[in-house]
Order: sequence, then structure tokens, then C-alpha cells
Amino acid sequence: MRRLSCLALLAAAACGGAEKKETVKPVDPPVDHKLGDGPPDDGDEPDDIQVEGLRGTLDVSEIQPVVEKRWGEIEGCYAAGIGRNRFVGGKLELKFRVNRDGTVKRVQVAEGDLGAWQVEKCVLDVARAMTFARPKGGEAEFGFPIEFPGRGAVGILDDAAAETQLAPNLAELDECAEAAGGRPEQVRITVYVGAGGRVLAAGFATPAAEPFADEWADCAADKALAWRLADPRGKVKKAQGWYPPP
Repeated sequence: MRRLSCLALLAAAACGGAEKKETVKPVDPPVDHKLGDGPPDDGDEPDDIQVEGLRGTLDVSEIQPVVEKRWGEIEGCYAAGIGRNRFVGGKLELKFRVNRDGTVKRVQVAEGDLGAWQVEKCVLDVARAMTFARPKGGEAEFGFPIEFPGRGAVGILDDAAAETQLAPNLAELDECAEAAGGRPEQVRITVYVGAGGRVLAAGFATPAAEPFADEWADCAADKALAWRLADPRGKVKKAQGWYPPP
């Protein structure tokens, strides 16, 4: 199994309904957990925990064991989702909102540059099925960043070049709004471009309060895979842009 790295945990804390956030930063840099070698150890030092004040409270000791149980499924999502595109790799941060009874109210890819919707969708499905302890003080939020290292060199298009190449195609994604019941508020799109300018993989993340619908992303991924961008001439390049355009 190829190696995945879990970067850190962000556990939510504080009183219900409070909008002000207070961040406790770790003294030392985050400790990387090697998922390919097994789940993170419950005995890890808590220096890699960042705490944000927001609504209810879940302790990291109530989060980590739940994720550990599904570690193999998350690895399986990556292995199955990339297919022959072994160059696909990057980070994604899952943002959870947990109900008072411990079930997942919603989860989304809040940030990331993985660029593989099949992997992202599978990981989201695994995350949605998790059940945590009952949060103290109301619904709780926390983020869980994961890194999927790809194989092989991938070039990165700068923002200006990526915007120039993606902009003519983004209007097509408006057609996906009908199936999804509306257009998402803000989506970060990541694509990989191969020979002939063909898009080889595409994925999505959103920092918006409301996640985009899976139906929208299913449609958007299909459309993106039909795009033809500038030929990277024997290389694979990664491009990112915003939808709707700023």
C-alpha cells in the first residue's frame, strides 16, 4: 500500500453559538503520522493539535480512534480512485460538523489540491459514516488534514497561467447547477493536464460554509475531463482556479 500522511487534527472547542475563534498553536511543528505503516498511535504527544473555539467540544482522544477504524478504507479510496494516474497526489482537509448525538451532520473538503474527485468523494462517504462521542456543549466542528503523496514529477502552473487556461471552460459548469439544486458558492478546482492538453483528473474543495452537492461535483468532473488546455509537452501539470470566477 502506498504511503499516506495525516498532518494534524483540529479539534473544536468552546461554548455553543460563539462566533469568535481562539486558536491554540502547537509549540512544535506538527508530527506526521504514516498511514501506510498503520494508524496514528493514541500515545502520540498532543503537540500536533490545534484547537479552535467554536460551539461544542470534542477531545482529540474522541476523534482519533474513530478515524483509525476507517484508515484502511481511506487508503483504499486513494488506491482505487487514482487508477493509472499515479502522479495524482496532494493534500485535502476534511471539515466535520458533528451532531449532538455524535453522528456527522456534514463533512466537506474545505481545502486541498489533490485534484481527484473519485478519491475525494469516496473519502467523504467514509467520513459521513463515522460516529463520534457526543460533543460537550452542542454541535462540534473540527478539521482533519490528510496528504496523499503521488509518484512522479508534476509541474505547477502559476495562478495567472492557470486562470488563463481554465477561464474559457468554467462557464460549462453552470450546467451542473440544475442537477445539484443550485450553483455552489465557491469552489477551488484542481486539474491535471497531460499530453495534448487533455485533463486527466479533476477535483474540488470549498471553504464556503455550505458544501457543494455530490451531484454538482459528479457533473463538474465529467465536464472537466473533456476539457483541452495547453499542451504541457511531455509533462503533467497541475492547474488550480476558482469557480465561479472571482
